[in-house]
Amino acid sequence: MWRSGTILGVGAALLAGGGLSACGPDTPADGPAAAATYDTADADLLDPFVADPDWTVEETIAHVEAGMALGFPDPRIPVEAYVELLGGRDETCPNAGEHLIGQDMPIDGCTSASGYHYAGNTTLLRFSSTDPSREMEGYSLGGDFEIRDPEGYILAGGGAMTYSWSREANGQTVWMGEAAGSWVHDKRDDAFGLGMSGTLTFRGAAATADDNVSLTGTVGVGEMYVQFMDVSWAATCGGYPSGSVRMRDPSGVWSTLDYGDRCDGCGTYTIDLLGETSEACLDLGVYKATIEDLGTW
Repeated sequence: MWRSGTILGVGAALLAGGGLSACGPDTPADGPAAAATYDTADADLLDPFVADPDWTVEETIAHVEAGMALGFPDPRIPVEAYVELLGGRDETCPNAGEHLIGQDMPIDGCTSASGYHYAGNTTLLRFSSTDPSREMEGYSLGGDFEIRDPEGYILAGGGAMTYSWSREANGQTVWMGEAAGSWVHDKRDDAFGLGMSGTLTFRGAAATADDNVSLTGTVGVGEMYVQFMDVSWAATCGGYPSGSVRMRDPSGVWSTLDYGDRCDGCGTYTIDLLGETSEACLDLGVYKATIEDLGTW
């Protein structure tokens, strides 16, 4: 995006200065005269992006682990906060049960008698089943909204938080969910307190011969921006991760840690643009523990 903006800026400056003109008798639209106005000094703007990383391998790993230490984007957290904050509504604001419906409120939202301000649109869906062959529970909160409590703290979200849990007749438990979009609850001191964005999907299975949890997708929190590529923690790997993790440092350079089949928490670290490889270890234990905890409804 920065590069596109720069190119457009150069073009606008040239037009404003008369270097290039859409019409006029003195500057033909094409031909040698038009070609002569091109400033070759700007040609480097079209070159492939190349930069050196701002962080060393060790610094990148440390920043990623610090970001994960803020906590996994657990879908239960914003959903529970949303339900709690709806407790401040009254008969006139937002008067839509468990949902916020923007067109039923003033354009800037509404404030209840108890001082809670509501704005935007939401949908909260809950589902359950007590079928003997399959016990199931779940929910989905989606929308684009903001709720401000009387103390001034804000819960805001744009996207969806989903979670489902089921137990089959054979005793197998399966759970899965997604944390998608941008979410913040500035009353907290974790990933949601700082503000997170991305699209993470997770899945777990227990009471089978192939007990495991898995994670795919991206998440950005603070200085951490990470992509999990088919990461899983299978019992057959001793609980260590397999798959790979891509990390971006402030320069925009990406690096990849490929766990391969080592099953020891370490793998091959490659700085994408430079092609440099080394060995590194990345502890994903905080995320793994939360996903496992999500297996208990």
